[in-house]
Amino acid sequence: MKRIFLFLGVLAFAYTFTACDQLDDLTTVEVDAEVGIDIPVSSEGSTSAMEINLKSVNSNFSGSTTFSLADNQGLKDYLSSIKDMQITSGTIEVDGLTSGSGNEISTLNITITGGGLDKTITFTNLTGPYTIPEAKITEYKPLADAIVAEPNTEFTATATGTANYDVDATIKVKLGSKVFAGLINTK
Repeated sequence: MKRIFLFLGVLAFAYTFTACDQLDDLTTVEVDAEVGIDIPVSSEGSTSAMEINLKSVNSNFSGSTTFSLADNQGLKDYLSSIKDMQITSGTIEVDGLTSGSGNEISTLNITITGGGLDKTITFTNLTGPYTIPEAKITEYKPLADAIVAEPNTEFTATATGTANYDVDATIKVKLGSKVFAGLINTK
């Protein structure tokens, strides 16, 4: 008889945890959101005029900006209840960098710091709008984890690199994401 009560107790205990997981699933919303990072950059100087005539300009550029999920209007209400975040896609656009223009960014390093994060992701040979490949998307997981840990954190994004033209533009990084958060109280 004791074994039956022990078994029923264990069964009830297991059911309680299963029911809690199901309840948690019912109180979680999935929000598609875009994390936009606009980084103004400018060239630090180019190589000599002789090289410009040979069309082999090698210009270094840099710039930085700050961003926070608190700036995202679609997610503002969910900041205090974010449970998980997954970066699912991404693009990079640079003002004035269009396919066929002959302009190329040979190297682009994007470093994101803040909330205990210090992550650099490198891209090469950008000649126009760029879709971030899945292998690079996975490199943004530490950013998603840092946002989940501290959703109100202000991050700094720094872009540095080299190009075959003088870059005076805005680099627009757009990260598509799924955010899982608790229900919000609208009262």
